[in-house]
Amino acid sequence: MQDAPSQTVFLKDYMPPAYLVEDVHLTFRLDPNATHVTARIRFTPNTARTGKHPLRLDGHSMELRSASINGQVLDLDTL
Repeated sequence: MQDAPSQTVFLKDYMPPAYLVEDVHLTFRLDPNATHVTARIRFTPNTARTGKHPLRLDGHSMELRSASINGQVLDLDTL
């Protein structure tokens, strides 16, 4: 994941999120040198938002090790 500069979002530019978070399950493996977090998140499309929108996850100072959708492992080189 790449760190992108922060951008100010003004109220006039706000749109409802394209996806809503239904459930989050986090597992932490704490280590003095590196903490590993496994996250299982269930998203659903937001019916208040029309059109097609890609799901975008933003992270800072993290390494994405794997991702899957409905059990299908994604190729990280295409993300």
